[in-house]
Amino acid sequence: MVSADTKSVIERAKRIYSEQLRKALEPQHMNRFVAIEPESGEYFLGDTFDEVVKHASADIQEVFRSDVLLGAPNFVSEAAYTAARDIHLPALRSLYQGYFARTGVAAIVFPATLVPATPIGEDVTVDIRGRKVPFATAVARNIAPGSTAGVPGLVLPAGLTAAGLPVAIEFDAPAGADRALLALGLSLERALGPLPPPNV
Repeated sequence: MVSADTKSVIERAKRIYSEQLRKALEPQHMNRFVAIEPESGEYFLGDTFDEVVKHASADIQEVFRSDVLLGAPNFVSEAAYTAARDIHLPALRSLYQGYFARTGVAAIVFPATLVPATPIGEDVTVDIRGRKVPFATAVARNIAPGSTAGVPGLVLPAGLTAAGLPVAIEFDAPAGADRALLALGLSLERALGPLPPPNV
């Protein structure tokens, strides 16, 4: 079972292959592996899957080693994926629906990330109150539940830290409340006024 986001990436890569690469690659590279970066259209060839992975950027290689390859520490089994899709996702959606119905709030507001923007290159771990936290956790922990549940979300710049790094807040709204959420975002923009650029 493949998520809608993954299907979209696969479809983009297939389209790039059929429209741009097939004629050039198949006559000379039949039976080789090809990895396609669907955003840029870049591709890599290899005689083995491992060879193709070696051409990927360091962050993609790490994702493969930790999450994708069979036996990887975070590899998701078919049973775990099915449980996430059929049990946990409906429960998460139900939690959001119940909260919005019970409270009547227009949106939930929270910091978009656990940390302000990090300097370029600090993308493996970040320090939060003396504790090393994986970068992916620091930037995705707060926004992942709403995105996973499929509720409308809006991230907006909210200002700068004392060090001049940008911070953002997110609003998550009930399903179907997209227009009201955008209106709320416009109201916040008016209330905050123009924000200074970050110190780079």
